[in-house]
Amino acid sequence: MAIELRDVSRIYRMGDEEVGALRDLSIKVESGEFLAILGPSGSGKTTLLHLIGGLDRPSAGELKAGDIPLQKADSDTLAAYRRTRVGVVFQSFHLIGSLTALENVEIAMSLNGLRSASRRAHAVELLEQVGLSDRMHHRPAQLSGGQQQRVAIARALANDPEILLCDEPTGNLDTRSGEQVMELLHELHRQGRTLILITHNPALVQDADRVLHLLDGAVQEVTGQAPAPQTMNAQRPLGTFRLPDMLGYAWRSIRRVKARAILTGLGVAIGVGAIVLMVSFGQGLQNSVIGQLNGLGSVTQIVVTGAKSQGGSPLGVSLGAPTAQKPLNDTTLITFSRLPDVAGAFYSATLLATVKEGPQGATVLAQDLPPVHFRLPTFSKQMRLGRIPGNAQMAIVLGDGSAGYLLKKGEKPTDANLKKLLGQQITLKFTNDLGSNGLNGSAFKKPVSETLQVVGIVKGSASYVPYRTLQAVLRQGKGSAGQGPHGFLYDAITVQAQSQADVKPLAARLGRMGYGTQTFQSIIDSLHQVFLIVQSILGVIGGIALIVAGLGIANVMIVAVLERTREIGVLKAIGARRRDIRRLFLSESLIIGLLGGVIGLAGGYLSGAGINAIVNYSIQKGGGQSVSLFAVTPWIALFAIAFAIIVALVSGIYPANRAAGLNPVDALRHD
Repeated sequence: MAIELRDVSRIYRMGDEEVGALRDLSIKVESGEFLAILGPSGSGKTTLLHLIGGLDRPSAGELKAGDIPLQKADSDTLAAYRRTRVGVVFQSFHLIGSLTALENVEIAMSLNGLRSASRRAHAVELLEQVGLSDRMHHRPAQLSGGQQQRVAIARALANDPEILLCDEPTGNLDTRSGEQVMELLHELHRQGRTLILITHNPALVQDADRVLHLLDGAVQEVTGQAPAPQTMNAQRPLGTFRLPDMLGYAWRSIRRVKARAILTGLGVAIGVGAIVLMVSFGQGLQNSVIGQLNGLGSVTQIVVTGAKSQGGSPLGVSLGAPTAQKPLNDTTLITFSRLPDVAGAFYSATLLATVKEGPQGATVLAQDLPPVHFRLPTFSKQMRLGRIPGNAQMAIVLGDGSAGYLLKKGEKPTDANLKKLLGQQITLKFTNDLGSNGLNGSAFKKPVSETLQVVGIVKGSASYVPYRTLQAVLRQGKGSAGQGPHGFLYDAITVQAQSQADVKPLAARLGRMGYGTQTFQSIIDSLHQVFLIVQSILGVIGGIALIVAGLGIANVMIVAVLERTREIGVLKAIGARRRDIRRLFLSESLIIGLLGGVIGLAGGYLSGAGINAIVNYSIQKGGGQSVSLFAVTPWIALFAIAFAIIVALVSGIYPANRAAGLNPVDALRHD
């Protein structure tokens, strides 16, 4: 590959001042030539090497390497050129201090996409070729200057370049080491490579085909004769930095600063843990409430009220008096039961009563047990002790929340103690009809006292009285106020559909008749919406901690860019593209976010499980039923990890772009 420069100038701007490093330089370097460039410090030698190596661009003129116009090539083209066509040996070696000699050679091949086994074998071969077979696992700080320079040469040869650029390769070496390096360079030139050597030592240019003398950025003299062009063996195919290698390099970079990475990851873990704990708390509440409703409700039942709700709570419960009230009475009950696809209809009511037995008393919410043939099979699963009474039996199934108050003083509501209540006669004083939803009822015209036998204990706060028994109490308590022209007036009627598929069309039909309807599934759907809002709010609160941790990641990555500026310059000099540098730093952010997210997920899960265990221990010790306050579902886990990764990546964008945008020459000069 021939290199041709025509009227090339390079001007640097320092504030308002322009400094000319090269001025109208023209020369052609033939393929396979050994060109030595001599000149004092400041003559433009290194600038010329940077231009030929694709590390910098000329301010004016044309610069071609083969058929590549370097002066106007895009950044990816220049990176590919540096990666496969040219190898640079710097005076200051520019090895990456955290990598061994072997890894410093391998990284050049990693950038070109060579797989692990192949690049390891080739790197070993190159280090043996430069006489470092016994030092390949040492880091640069453990090598002498001559050994470091030979590692740099091996790295420059990693992708079999046609052009070898050497900037004062013996400048920092003792005499013996310098001679060894020069012998190696001459051997590489004899293999057919174009060798361009920059030096201020005339003794090193004796074997050069031509010598270019530079002074103040201009050609002073050219001596010697260019040889006939030579052809080198086919170069290594062009490849790109593979993701596994990129992640491996990113992981090694993180391990270099363990303490900093651990503290940053801990911030992410705390944020993720807070999200998991708070959102799982909302999920646990949802599961508990929905679970209880699933045990008590029926997907084939429709609760019908006298009028459609005119606004209310998110659950569709009317909080005020509805308008255009349609009466629900005995006639309505019969009408509903005769509608197509209806299995039957019965009233729904909840009565408030007090009971005084022994040293303590209790307030009881007495709900109606539907007629036997309409009772839900799931109700029996809620039974804690005893049995379910028939339609007209003077009996009651007490909720264990109320039953506990009827025990003797000091007795805990264990099964053994609650069992003592079974068979006892208790007198309840019914005072209020609370309506179907417990909100829209009214006081009885006169209290009604009934003596009922305790036949069962059910889980929860609600108690249950047989259908006919509660109906008699309701009629007696409301008296004439509950009577209408077409029979007794009810607050709500429950319509039992023939099947689940009939519920929606049947509810729509009742709605067209002017009645308000509420299906069990609509309640569940509304609750899901409410809890989704609750979980979102809790998640946002937890997410604030994660966003703060993201700022920590951004800070750490900015510091990393400053600390590794020269390393970035080295990577670009050996062929890394801008996108490679960007992805490399984003990979580091991703790893920190992912590890922090996993640790935070585990911490949040274990914290929730621990709180559940403590709470349930206290509840069970008191004879209550266990609950699950925190429920970590797969979607919560996935959301938490995904959010951690997103925050980490967003936090790493600015530092990654900053690193990718660094000029290779400026980065290499960074201290």
